[in-house]
Amino acid sequence: MKKIIIDTDMGPDCDDAGALAIANQLHKSGRIRLLGVTHCTSEEGGAYTIAAINRRFSNEEIPIGQTERKGFLDGKENRTFTDAIKASYLEKYGTRSFEAAVPMLRRLLAENRDVTLICIGPLNNLANLLKSPNDDAVPLSGLALAARSLSSVVVMGGDFRKEAQEAEYNIRCDIESAKYAAAHCPAPVTYCGYEMGKDVLCGESLREYEASHPVRQAYQRFLEKYGQKGSFLRPSWDLIAVCYGAGVGRRLWEVCGNLFVRVDAQGRTRTEKGGKDGYLVSAAGTDRIASALEELLKMQS
Repeated sequence: MKKIIIDTDMGPDCDDAGALAIANQLHKSGRIRLLGVTHCTSEEGGAYTIAAINRRFSNEEIPIGQTERKGFLDGKENRTFTDAIKASYLEKYGTRSFEAAVPMLRRLLAENRDVTLICIGPLNNLANLLKSPNDDAVPLSGLALAARSLSSVVVMGGDFRKEAQEAEYNIRCDIESAKYAAAHCPAPVTYCGYEMGKDVLCGESLREYEASHPVRQAYQRFLEKYGQKGSFLRPSWDLIAVCYGAGVGRRLWEVCGNLFVRVDAQGRTRTEKGGKDGYLVSAAGTDRIASALEELLKMQS
């Protein structure tokens, strides 16, 4: 059974909620073991949204870590659905505390080997993990822990189209962290670039969820904000990254591998031959990939 940690920027977009729904489904059915979820933005409503989703799938025992960084992606534009979901959670269950993200990552990696870390947001938590020194709780540096315990890293980030001239969103939000993680991560990194999910629209299965379900709420509120009232269809960047990292849908994509993937000063992803990294390419049509993701979303609502 694959052991997974997810690092997410839950809040700026709703596909994080869909990705976490799939991870919860896979965890509950015993197909993966979701060791923990860390949140990489400063907006605590995102962490409460993670808690609400995990609880709704009866996985409230999964630990949640919150970045200690202040003022990062916490503006009103990044709280389209998290404010409401946090308020509902507080009303039903009251306040709760969250671990600090990097210490939690260090603890989970100290306790486990052969872990896949799936990053579906900016890479500040990963970079800070790699920079972290040994401490009384874990007598290994973050770099040593990653080398020992991470079997692979999956990053939803970058743009690997030949004509790409701009930084992809997750990279652009924190270019320095992306540069550091790309240059120093000792585990193989597979990137799920912008081009992989932009045309794969899914979420229609969420109509079957109860109106109060936090994943349905996330999609509904986000899409209404951007003029798509009544729609549940959104590009599937984060869902593809989680599925690939979890080892499902193997026939839907392939890896262009044996590369060095680096991030330049403008946040653009660049590749050279001969390294440990790679990026995903589609091995099926967009309709087939979307259909497979919809099936995973509706396993249990």
